[in-house]
Amino acid sequence: MTRSCSRPLGAIFACAAFGIRMASGAPTDAATEPIRIIYSAPPSCPDDAFFFGQIRARTNRVRRDDDVVGARQVMVTVTASPTGVRGHLELRAANSETSVREVSGRQCEQVVSALAFVAAMGIDPQASLLPLGGAPAPDELTRDGASVEQLPPAVPRPDQPSLPPQTGAASTPAPPQREQARATPRPALETRNAVQWSSMIGVDASSLVNLLPAPAWGGRVWFELHQRSATKLLSPSGRVSLGGFATVSHALGPGKAQFQLATARFDGCPVHWPVRSVWQVEPCATLEAGALFGQGAWVASPSANATTHFAAGLLGRSSLAVSSRFRVELEVALVAPIARVRLVFDDRSVYTSPAVTVNVAIGIGMNFL
Repeated sequence: MTRSCSRPLGAIFACAAFGIRMASGAPTDAATEPIRIIYSAPPSCPDDAFFFGQIRARTNRVRRDDDVVGARQVMVTVTASPTGVRGHLELRAANSETSVREVSGRQCEQVVSALAFVAAMGIDPQASLLPLGGAPAPDELTRDGASVEQLPPAVPRPDQPSLPPQTGAASTPAPPQREQARATPRPALETRNAVQWSSMIGVDASSLVNLLPAPAWGGRVWFELHQRSATKLLSPSGRVSLGGFATVSHALGPGKAQFQLATARFDGCPVHWPVRSVWQVEPCATLEAGALFGQGAWVASPSANATTHFAAGLLGRSSLAVSSRFRVELEVALVAPIARVRLVFDDRSVYTSPAVTVNVAIGIGMNFL
């Protein structure tokens, strides 16, 4: 069973301390609990050791042991985009109850620290709101798109000794830390649908495997507009492209022929699967239109022929983010001509395209919005 804090939150601390504890079965005694951390983040982000260190800075009732069978699993996925950094946290207890949280911010270290805070509160409800060493909490973080200027001061645990205030002629006794924390208003958080639109431009090197008598080589330039929502799976995208392809001279009947194809294409992709934080797969439908040209050669009376080309099909696209702005792609498409191409060069040189053709492409794209 999975639980989450989906209501409008007055404070992230109440949600973390109560909601995650109920979902993940936080320990109530002082014994340390083993946890297993599964961590995925871009190379520019802090690593899993930093994440666990942030947990330990807030509670000493936890230890990391990835080999313990049945240990609580802490799964973290951090993704970067031109608009910021988003972190996804899952706390999975031995009874399979799972709590899910998402945090976004401007800097990766801020997001990782915030995820560590939420994880610490889920494991130990008496964990400190600030690192025990007194380091400042990450500022300007958001949860589901809402800004949080700064986390409130830590509430000391009962077993933590408090230092007496300094005394002196010019000093004024400071109020107890517990009273100060109680008097400090906690920032109110609001949730909103974290839907983002982004666009890319790119270029592909492509091959038409069997549309023509010989493989045709060429490429495409394209523009894509895609939506990335908090639901992740339902994230539609649309791409328009212009392409050109050509074959070398190919034997056809008593002579040879050359072919050229120019097309405009639209790809619609309703969903995408984020296999890893930097790798995703998209199934798409495609529709293309263009013109096919053929030119005879090495015959007594060479002739040229041209015809329109319309086709529809399905394609699969896999892309890998090599940085926050660039992606490399591999694409395979099965395309069926709406009207099969038939070219006639002379009485004995006739070519008819197959019912289903295969297109393969590899390319690179760049985010610019």
